[in-house]
Amino acid sequence: MSKSRIAQKACYGALALALLLGLTGTSALGANAPLAQPAPLKVLIIDETRTLTASFQVNALILALRAQPALSVAAQFAKVGSGMEFPPLQGVAGQRFDLIIIVPRKLTELRQIWFITRPWNELSPTLRTAVGAIAQVAEKIFGPTGVHSRDVRQDLVPGWFATIFERQGLL
Repeated sequence: MSKSRIAQKACYGALALALLLGLTGTSALGANAPLAQPAPLKVLIIDETRTLTASFQVNALILALRAQPALSVAAQFAKVGSGMEFPPLQGVAGQRFDLIIIVPRKLTELRQIWFITRPWNELSPTLRTAVGAIAQVAEKIFGPTGVHSRDVRQDLVPGWFATIFERQGLL
């Protein structure tokens, strides 16, 4: 997939995310309520990939999400030896994130991106909607290559990472 096609898909995904987040904010408050600016949702993207194509895709995801004022996006590269190794993180101690996305090293084999949150039943409706919208953006970027997002409801791996990140105070 060409860089321009990835960027185009990211742009469409970003527009869908903006629309969903905008609709969520207004419907949650009601038609007559004044719109307060909520704190941005904090997202950490961990890129473990090592191929040029995957790096372009991760970059497209980061740029699409950073274009959204409702999100505060941090990103890190992590060098790991296997797809299940816990990624070494730097500079995030003391920070809490609403969503952590891991793009694993063995992306072409695993065909998954892991969306890590606290348990789903503990998330606010707004955060659930935002995670769904972000997953749609990721699907537009990674889906054509057969890679799909998995969250704590769909796979054990995100739940395993969620337990570790919660114990470290990152979630």
